[in-house]
Amino acid sequence: MDFMKKKILLYILGIAILLQAIYLIHFYKEYHEIPPKKAESSQEKALNPVAPQKNRQEIPPLIASTIHEYEDHLQKNPKDVQAHLALGQICLTIVPKQEQAGRHLTKVLELSPDHPKKEFIQKMMEKLKQRENKKKLEEKK
Repeated sequence: MDFMKKKILLYILGIAILLQAIYLIHFYKEYHEIPPKKAESSQEKALNPVAPQKNRQEIPPLIASTIHEYEDHLQKNPKDVQAHLALGQICLTIVPKQEQAGRHLTKVLELSPDHPKKEFIQKMMEKLKQRENKKKLEEKK
């Protein structure tokens, strides 16, 4: 067999293997009822304050310094809506700071009742309340 025939045979073999892999994946999904993976938007990720992390009790140094800078800024400018919103969103991702997140998000709506992200903020606060209620129920058990 010359070189070109071997090359064509390898291409055909590769395509056959690829088609077989696609078929097996389709078969597996169909008979094992694997739901299709839903892509999360950045807003949906932010809405989920209980997203899995390695250790949500520890605050990474960069985030801790960012929180500190925002807190310093808010001491000087307590009516800065954007700073309250940013700090609230940062604190949502850290379990020990989630109560603080709720306070900052509430402050955003107090300072700017018609904020463009009002609906988004309300959803985040609703998620926090659900988390707090779940935690209270677990403590009672």
